[in-house]
Amino acid sequence: MKDGKVTSKKIKGESIPMTGVEPDKDYLDYLSDEFSKISAFTSKIIGNLKTRISAAESFFGPSGYIDMIHSLQLNSSGAQISFAAPLSSNVTVEPGELNYQDLLNIYPFENQLYVIELTGNEIKNYLEYSYSKWIHKMENPGDHFLQFHRNNNNEIIRFKNFYFNFDSAAGIIYEVDVRKGDGERVNIISLANGKPFSLDNKYSVALSSYRANGGGDLLEMGSKISKFELDKRVISRLSDVRELLYRQLVRDGYIDAIKLNQWKFVPEYLVKESSERDYKLLLGK
Repeated sequence: MKDGKVTSKKIKGESIPMTGVEPDKDYLDYLSDEFSKISAFTSKIIGNLKTRISAAESFFGPSGYIDMIHSLQLNSSGAQISFAAPLSSNVTVEPGELNYQDLLNIYPFENQLYVIELTGNEIKNYLEYSYSKWIHKMENPGDHFLQFHRNNNNEIIRFKNFYFNFDSAAGIIYEVDVRKGDGERVNIISLANGKPFSLDNKYSVALSSYRANGGGDLLEMGSKISKFELDKRVISRLSDVRELLYRQLVRDGYIDAIKLNQWKFVPEYLVKESSERDYKLLLGK
């Protein structure tokens, strides 16, 4: 205080343990009907998963998990190309019945599906930026494949960068050369339908609202699109991605998480040994 006026404030928050505190009965009674309805909805069986889903596989090449999202985004939007990244590093869902809670585990974030317009060159640079945060430049099989963060004891404890920014693409056939450095890894061979891919052409791209609005810097730092220009690139906005997955499951009765195998890390002899070793480190085995 100075001259009767507040000149500065200091606010400190803390978490207060609720162990041993009895829930308010009136509060519980008031919400009991809504709680029962939500519980019944999230636990109701809505379909089946035909193929095992493993998020960890997606860090080492095409996976059923990410390609399931790619297929959903392409089929729902009609876009030519899809971008998607793992939203978990360790989720595993075995084949069998699925309820809505399972969909929350598979796709935990509230993202709308967007379609934007990018040039072929912007697509390539977007992917270059993604892989520059994802993998190392390798010279021999003894090198690490993934970029890890180490603690003061030089022990690997986590990814160096956020894994939910490790975008791959579908709708194009391409290779990622682990021997090359940033900006030189990605070789786009063609569109997935066999038609030529041109760096000068414009393409429709399906991706999450988080990414379309600049999340992860892939569009701004990778594609070199100003954040003020992003909204001008939007072609369409669709429903929440998880809602689209839910609708597909209700409509078809199942989800089949099939690998599209539209891209790969090369050369495979260099990748194989290192990726197997890093896979064990990632899973703590």
